[in-house]
Amino acid sequence: MNKKGINFSIEFGIALIIAVLILSLAPQIKETSFETITLSAQEKDLLTVWAKEKEKSLNEMLSDAEFILGKRKIIIELNGTIIENNYSETKEKSAKEINYYDKNYRKMNLKLIVFH
Repeated sequence: MNKKGINFSIEFGIALIIAVLILSLAPQIKETSFETITLSAQEKDLLTVWAKEKEKSLNEMLSDAEFILGKRKIIIELNGTIIENNYSETKEKSAKEINYYDKNYRKMNLKLIVFH
């Protein structure tokens, strides 16, 4: 057989079909919305500012978060002390945490949870 052209074997055909099936079943990458990216940046900025403040008041931190993040359920935890607002929880939430040392060299843990 000296015919010109490409000859496919059965094994190659089966391998090609399996490869296409595997690629089609791969998980789809979830697109991140601009609102999600903005919210994440605002959370990080709030934690950074709060970590640098000398005097911390949980009530003041909660009012700052409500001002920046809007009318969302917010939970703030500082070394185990928790404060939250009265808005209702939603299905999706994001949590950010930062560890730092205060002026007396004590390790501090600050956590911000936002429902959106």
